[in-house]
Amino acid sequence: MRVLLGDQVGRVRAEVTEGRIGDVVWRLNQSGSATLRVKRGSAAFALETLDPGARVYVEFDNGLPAWGGVLDLPRAWLPGMVEIKAYTIERLLAFQMTAKTRGFYGEVAGSIFSQILAEADRRALIGLTMGTVWMGGAVHYPRYHFRDAMWVVDDSIRKMENCDYRFVPYLDDNRIMFRAELHELLGNDKRESVALVEGANVARAGLTEQGEIVNRVVIVGSGATWGERTVIWGREETSRARFGLREAMLAPSDVTQPDTLNRYADNAIRESAYPHTLADLTVADVVPARFADYDVGDVVRVILPAMGFNGYDAPMRIVARGFDPWSGKCELVCDERFEYLPVMQDEDENQPGE
Repeated sequence: MRVLLGDQVGRVRAEVTEGRIGDVVWRLNQSGSATLRVKRGSAAFALETLDPGARVYVEFDNGLPAWGGVLDLPRAWLPGMVEIKAYTIERLLAFQMTAKTRGFYGEVAGSIFSQILAEADRRALIGLTMGTVWMGGAVHYPRYHFRDAMWVVDDSIRKMENCDYRFVPYLDDNRIMFRAELHELLGNDKRESVALVEGANVARAGLTEQGEIVNRVVIVGSGATWGERTVIWGREETSRARFGLREAMLAPSDVTQPDTLNRYADNAIRESAYPHTLADLTVADVVPARFADYDVGDVVRVILPAMGFNGYDAPMRIVARGFDPWSGKCELVCDERFEYLPVMQDEDENQPGE
């Protein structure tokens, strides 16, 4: 394993040879984090490589993917060393705002994603390049007013379309860079080839069911009066039959197009129609699945004989992974994957109370 530190534009300035990085976390569609310690007096102990905004890049030798990002507060001064928090590059993008009004007119989510990130990179010299960008889905007409780049991605693009993003760190001519990707669905379905089995490669397991169940949602478009607002309903009948009717309302700002509102409804139902069954697993780098065999976003088979009413055996999607190089401990968070078909309906059908 090696840990490289770069300045605020990513130029590699030092390798951490006297220190350590721990609690390294990758998350699906969220910022990851790590904790870096560097010994006082070492070659890496310098302001330009340990100030907020400096870059970090980590390579592993056990099959885990590279991890990279930016240093930021908190920073703590300990006896003989400094400890500073590191975050994946989403942290920096959360501080890059759009103009007072940044509008898009009839563009797909991938086009909006690419343009917003390119504009942020030009202003802040983040070191972004564009990788695979999904250009499917409907066209949209959002307007953003002083919104940060990650708000656009998380609270607009991913609510207009069911999609996933990631920022892949890499080295290019001794500079730490980040490749932005947008996928309709990130990861691969490996349930037939990759298994996480309690008592084999799972040393410890926990299983919880959580979340708020919503199986009928109303999405209300923008407008000066209620008469001008488009209203879209969505429902999921299997969830409704199992858990009873559970309704909610969402009114996204500056959204008027029916296609966009339909996607808000679909994504709201997709997120909330069923409980989130989450598995917290401590895993080992042994068969039937080594660390290199799966990544965040992949769907794998999870077998936990001691969990559930009659044991648990189901496909789950890996949504987070954490690794501590010093202890060798690796942890996963997996979310059960449901397949269902939302049913969209017009605003005049089956109103509440009817």
